[in-house]
Amino acid sequence: MEKINEALISHDHLIIILSSNSLQSDWVKRELNSSLMRHLQRKEISIKPVLIENCEIPPLLADMKYADFREDYNAGFNELINSFQEDFALEPFLHVVENVGKRENLTYDHRFLAVILKRHSSFSTIGVRILSFLSEKNVVSRLAILSEVGEAELVQQQIDYLLENGLVDSKCKDEIKISTLGQEFLHIFSEGVSQGIVSPVCPY
Repeated sequence: MEKINEALISHDHLIIILSSNSLQSDWVKRELNSSLMRHLQRKEISIKPVLIENCEIPPLLADMKYADFREDYNAGFNELINSFQEDFALEPFLHVVENVGKRENLTYDHRFLAVILKRHSSFSTIGVRILSFLSEKNVVSRLAILSEVGEAELVQQQIDYLLENGLVDSKCKDEIKISTLGQEFLHIFSEGVSQGIVSPVCPY
């Protein structure tokens, strides 16, 4: 469950295999519902349906272009690959990650980090300040972050956003620490800023 949650938070795409069996699976329904919420709320994830047999397509997927594998696997596979083409522009972000990787022992896969960096290429200045503050500490209370960063409402929003995206962890409601992913993101984001690939933006 932990790995599935991590994947749903950190990945840019969900390929949903549409068949009678998959659409009856509770796990598939949970993953799809979580991804649909992200897609509808912030357009952070691209959902790519793959039809492998005749079945009733869920209403929320009905208007999405699907890759049709029912009669010709190769034709369906080409449709799926073509749908990714516009999303493949990771090279500059991958270059940033690889530069950092030469200096730091990065835990996460370079391509995975490049996807994270691309998704957050315009990142809130308050989010950067919170991550920078946490990177110097062990475990910090929300109150301490508010005292350090200020702007109570924006800070609360950013903390919730960082938690949702796995960049910080919270073992209890009040105590927060930077995650390994957050620490590595802070390194690559700083490198990206210096190279002009990404930029911190004012949240106002």
